Amino acid sequence: MDDPTWEEFRRTTVRLTLPDGTLDIAPSPVGERGTFLPGATGPIHILTAQNPMGIAATDDANAAANERLAAELATIEGLGVWPATGYGGGPLDGDGTWSEQGFAIEGLSRAAAIALAIRHEQRAIFAWHDEPGGFRLVACDGSADEPRGWTAAFTPAS
Repeated sequence: MDDPTWEEFRRTTVRLTLPDGTLDIAPSPVGERGTFLPGATGPIHILTAQNPMGIAATDDANAAANERLAAELATIEGLGVWPATGYGGGPLDGDGTWSEQGFAIEGLSRAAAIALAIRHEQRAIFAWHDEPGGFRLVACDGSADEPRGWTAAFTPAS
């Protein structure tokens, strides 16, 4: 897939907010495999409800969208959920300030994660598995599923 928004997705770094600090997950070549989320036993799906279909929304609209997603996640039993922030660095992020709030979720199948993202008008999710090439960028319409490696850097809470 070759469009400017998809290229932004490819360059997105994700910061998970954990009880004891933050974990920054950055895409890298397929052969690289960083630390997986400590204590996680299954795939982690990372998604947002902000900026539907990659179109910039207001701060208020994005905050409301994130609250709706959080409320929906709260109704599903058995999930591990951590706040996540995707941030840029690609050509559309000229001033380096782009970010989107969302969640990293353990306990959903890929199909359920994609269905959730579609309900919140998203183009893609990240599917993170503890295996080589396991930080995948997945189009919600099925048109792309790109394996990538990752690096991970943990910063303890101060």
